[in-house]
Amino acid sequence: MSQQGKFLEAIADFTDRHGLIPSGRTVIAGISGGADSVAMLHALRAICDSRQRSWRLIAAHLNHRLRPDADGDEDFVRDLAGRWNLEFFSEKIDVRGLAGGDGIEDAARRARYDFFNRAAGKFNANIVAVAHHADDNVETVLHRIIRGTSLRGLAGIPARRAFGDGRTLVRPMLGVTRIQIEEYCHDRGLVWRTDSTNADTDLTRNFIRHELLPLVRRRLNPQAGQALLRLAEAARLAEDYLDPLAADLLKCSCRAQDDEHMVLDAEMLDSHAQAVRSRAVRQAMETLGAPMRDLTAGHFEDIDALFAPGAGQRSLQAGLAVNLPGGFIARRRGGAITISSGSQAPPADVFELPMGMPGEVKLPDGRCVRCETVAMDKDAFRKHISGHRSGLEMLDADKVAGPLICRSRQEGDSFVPLGGPGTRSVSDFLTDLKLGQAARQAVVCICDSRGIVYLAPLRIADRAKVSSATRHVLQIGIE
Repeated sequence: MSQQGKFLEAIADFTDRHGLIPSGRTVIAGISGGADSVAMLHALRAICDSRQRSWRLIAAHLNHRLRPDADGDEDFVRDLAGRWNLEFFSEKIDVRGLAGGDGIEDAARRARYDFFNRAAGKFNANIVAVAHHADDNVETVLHRIIRGTSLRGLAGIPARRAFGDGRTLVRPMLGVTRIQIEEYCHDRGLVWRTDSTNADTDLTRNFIRHELLPLVRRRLNPQAGQALLRLAEAARLAEDYLDPLAADLLKCSCRAQDDEHMVLDAEMLDSHAQAVRSRAVRQAMETLGAPMRDLTAGHFEDIDALFAPGAGQRSLQAGLAVNLPGGFIARRRGGAITISSGSQAPPADVFELPMGMPGEVKLPDGRCVRCETVAMDKDAFRKHISGHRSGLEMLDADKVAGPLICRSRQEGDSFVPLGGPGTRSVSDFLTDLKLGQAARQAVVCICDSRGIVYLAPLRIADRAKVSSATRHVLQIGIE
């Protein structure tokens, strides 16, 4: 088989093996005019008409207006599509103006994906093909190692990923190298445009390509590229194993969710290995639309610290929170981790749970309320008063009217606090204590038929206090 045939077979085999482009689909091919994208368009065109494929190809070019010859690139791709009898779609965008104070490369990347979405919408397509190849993958992995990355980043460039509204970005060239691409272009007599900025080693990617990798190959390992690709493949296999486990954990641990918040069971998450737990948190943030490119390994280490021993109890007093890019916040409140898409406080859990005497209930934030009735023991009561433990209270059981319920605070709640001069609204009572937002939200109301008997874990109602006439004690503990 000729070298040209081997190249086409490599593209076809990689595309089919990974299921990148199902039969009969319309494919938006992102074409810059460089050797990589020209070779991809030519190869896809050569294999698209087979019986099992029957693809419709659209050549799409975004003119970034970043270089003096940008219009020439657009004209070149338009002419190429015309000569190859392919439909063509292009747009011009002032990326430099779009960037504002942000980096040009990030602005260009955002502009490209927005453009691909518009192109896909225009042609009713859900597949977009781009020309990243094996050497791009090597450079990406090395860059991420140097910058710092997680296992997911170590896996390199994926062959396919979801983007936009139900669309898929595919990379059919990841199985071939830059040398193979240029040899294919030369053998087929294909011409391409050269981007002069590709030689600028002030750009990080170009420095890795033209200086760092050649030095590593020359001084340390001539097969460094293959070694990095093997490492990326091992990381990808590990990710493929861990991701479904994390998805199941997220599903089981999610207590509440809306467009801006997700409340997770910290105890359940903490019962799993950190590798799975961290991925579940990552998936939660992806679901809420967090800017994943801006999140570092350090951010996820800070989030994982919310699971440290004692974090749940400390969070009830002061609140534990991690500020994240894009205005996102991860908070620990008792037994719950709440991820919010803004700086506003997460909504308090709303609940109303019946309690037995004796009995116990588990609150939405993971804490447990237990109560039991015991005979009055004056010595035990004195010890309770002298060594009072937060969250544990003793009440006169005979002064409790009817069954108990444990519920969240409500507008208009009031009670007579132990030792207080009269009725106080719960809101004013908490304000006087100068509690933080997390501690205020951690307060629950334990009520009988007459109202609050214990504003847990802070104060019991005066009407339920133990006296010299008490015969039975109701012990209530929240932990």
